[in-house]
Amino acid sequence: MIGLIIGIIRFIMEFSYVIPPCGSGKPDPRPEFIKLIVGNVHYLHFGILLFFVTLIVSVSVSLLTEPIPEKCLYRLTFWTRFSDQPRVSIRQWRNETDDLAISNGKAKTEEPLEDLDETKSCGWLMLYKLCGFSSALEKKGENIPDKTPEELAKDASEFMIEDEKRARIVNGFALLAMVMAAFVWAFYA
Repeated sequence: MIGLIIGIIRFIMEFSYVIPPCGSGKPDPRPEFIKLIVGNVHYLHFGILLFFVTLIVSVSVSLLTEPIPEKCLYRLTFWTRFSDQPRVSIRQWRNETDDLAISNGKAKTEEPLEDLDETKSCGWLMLYKLCGFSSALEKKGENIPDKTPEELAKDASEFMIEDEKRARIVNGFALLAMVMAAFVWAFYA
């Protein structure tokens, strides 16, 4: 968000004044600070500066906020992707900490998020189907035997194991997409 705000500010500064054509001899109507920021800093150099600003803000916010407990991160990070430990949802963890805060005399500051409405329009159902959620909606009415959290975690960890042939094909297409993107970026920059 900080990078977006800074980028929009530069965009507004750059396009709020009409620059006279090169060689016309007309004076530049822009204020000096806009000439300094926009006129002397190429947009690609500004992109590098913006990258470092967002990097510093991201690291600072990450270091200043409370980390999510490890029990909420199983199969969500690269290092825990094959873990077969049951994951505690962040909502459940927050409710536990809120209950603990209430018992310690502190007020509850956050209400739990509402569950998604089960009756969706045709557009929402199509979006769910496109995103791969349709099987969960179809199985909602069926009688599925309940599994323990350990069994569900084991199933989820086994789901992460890829067929080696398919993994190589996907990696090859990803490499091709990156090469094509680098070519387009270099050609048009």
